[in-house]
Amino acid sequence: MRLPALALKYHHFALVLLVLVSVLGTLSLLTMPRAEDPQFDFATVGISVVHPGSTPEDLERMVVFPLEEAIRGLEDVDEVIAWVRNGGATVEARFLYGSDPDEKLERVEAAVGGVRDQLPPDLLHLDIEKYSPTNVTMFMAAVMSDDRTYDDLRLTAEHLQKRFERLGGVKKVEVWGHPQNEVQVRLHPQRAAAHGVDVPAVERAVAGAARTVPGGHVDAGDVRFSVVTSGRYRSLDDIRKTVMRADSGHLVALGDIADVVLGDATPSYLTRHNGQRAVLVAVQQQLGTNVLPLSAQLSATLDRFAEEHPEYRFTPVFDQAAGVAERIDGFFTNLLQGLALVGAIVLLTLGFRAACVVLLTIPLSMLTGVLFLDWSGYGLQQMSIVGLVIALGLLVDNAIVVTENIARHLRQGDSKTAAAVKGASQVGWAVTAGTFTTVLAFVPMILLQSDTGSFIRSMPVAVVVTLIASLWVALTVTPQFGRMLLQERPKATAAPGAGSSTRYTRALQWALGHRFLVLAVVGLVFVCSLTLFPRVGFSLFPKAEKAQFMVNVDLPVNANLDATHAVALHVEDRLRGYPEVEAVTTHIGRGSPAVYYNVHPSSDAANFAQLFVQHRVEGLAARNEFVARVRQDLSAVVGAKVRVHEFSQGPGSEAPIALRLIGEELDVLESVAAEVAARMANVSGAGL
Repeated sequence: MRLPALALKYHHFALVLLVLVSVLGTLSLLTMPRAEDPQFDFATVGISVVHPGSTPEDLERMVVFPLEEAIRGLEDVDEVIAWVRNGGATVEARFLYGSDPDEKLERVEAAVGGVRDQLPPDLLHLDIEKYSPTNVTMFMAAVMSDDRTYDDLRLTAEHLQKRFERLGGVKKVEVWGHPQNEVQVRLHPQRAAAHGVDVPAVERAVAGAARTVPGGHVDAGDVRFSVVTSGRYRSLDDIRKTVMRADSGHLVALGDIADVVLGDATPSYLTRHNGQRAVLVAVQQQLGTNVLPLSAQLSATLDRFAEEHPEYRFTPVFDQAAGVAERIDGFFTNLLQGLALVGAIVLLTLGFRAACVVLLTIPLSMLTGVLFLDWSGYGLQQMSIVGLVIALGLLVDNAIVVTENIARHLRQGDSKTAAAVKGASQVGWAVTAGTFTTVLAFVPMILLQSDTGSFIRSMPVAVVVTLIASLWVALTVTPQFGRMLLQERPKATAAPGAGSSTRYTRALQWALGHRFLVLAVVGLVFVCSLTLFPRVGFSLFPKAEKAQFMVNVDLPVNANLDATHAVALHVEDRLRGYPEVEAVTTHIGRGSPAVYYNVHPSSDAANFAQLFVQHRVEGLAARNEFVARVRQDLSAVVGAKVRVHEFSQGPGSEAPIALRLIGEELDVLESVAAEVAARMANVSGAGL
């Protein structure tokens, strides 16, 4: 192979290229996007419908069936799944991999618009949203007060929302957990009866006055003017002036027979944080932004806003940046550990100077790999960091092989330049073949054509580019370092650590002389390792190992919000009684904003509550024990089904099997699922 010789011949160019790549890699490491999860879009659209008071059977007949029929008529539909609960439904349309997510969103919106007249006219909400990991809330703050109304909390939260929206990198800001405002017309029966006005007449008059009706056009010379009867109300006084009828020569206005006020609607969704009433402000980040500086800006903005409004309390509820910083710190910790371990092993086997050569190649290979990872369009997130950690254990092989061969030629009496050229060239094709053999093992993961493939693709890409970078460093940079750092030695002089080769030779000769014994020991170890599978366990997707979990509270379908509120407070008190629990955010009547990429918020339902729990338990085993203890404690809650849901990797970890859960069938299916889970646990414990 001529590449090492060319690198040594034009060493000035090679060193300049090395410095350039190192600088660019460092800049990429400092500036590339950072997030908790991979940032990509997939062609899945969710339709959330809220119709208070409707049973699951009614919702399926009036809402789900028309929506399913409209969606199935679209192209590239993979499957349509519906979840129905009391007062709300969600229809999820999943399209074939490779479909344009934005185009499919537009097609779904058009399809829903085409059947809108078939749906109930009094739907409270009909939201259409494209599912994406970028829709996850990365920062959430709570606005709280002991004596302020929900309307005051909402207004303050909306002011904070506008502050957050001004920051660069913010994609969307939403306010959660407050009753909706509504204009209330409180009719005085005696006055209305005296003027001969009844409730239907009031409804017709208000609806008619609020309607905008096109009135045609009028030609004036060469100009045509459109005539529109605009009935949009602009103030409460406009509503009060609505004419009801003419009575005894004078007009009767709505304000004469009713009070028109702006008030809170009947609560359908309330939130609490650590036992206090709260309104939440949830922030989503833009695609390709760095979550760490954005989180710092959001925190600083929240602190300044709190100083301007001392009558309220403001506290961060959730900050994704903490988890991202923990993963990145873990990567650098693993990098330092790898440097220390490799340095110790190479120092014992090859000597101090050879260890310095190998250790210098590790950060250079990592920086080069990070540079190409950035150029590939990927940022630092959990999957790419996993790939870099995997590559860390593989990239030193090439440098060790090249360095040892250079040292061998030096021991044979060659000059530094000759040893560097011969040592790298002789093993060049061998390390190239070995590297690409490892690379090819990760190529199928890169070519995986599915949403799961899109999610994990940054991991094999990180491994591949880093291994190729390590090959380039081993063949061009390692000979440079070897020529500078390794010493020329006479043929009779052995390098420090060379005795290890003699010890290895004796061990190899003994193993070849007792090959049957060695093979028997290896076979016994392999068979014994198979018995460890039941202890290790099996899971299609592992747990996320986050210090957070959700608690879902389901009451009977006919339960109202007050009953759900009481049970949710009871569960909240139990959770806050644990010393390990750091914070509990309670959502009554609706699910929490999405704080994890595969857990979507549920639609409004008076019989449902969800509690977002954050704890301070460290270590996987301790977390499993703590969650099991909480699950056992909450199973004793009377009057509701309380389920503890841990975050896990993979697509749609909370999504049920493709079944429509209607009414009482939910209870039957859950009991069957619980029995199956118990039996599977027994089978796993038996080691089958």
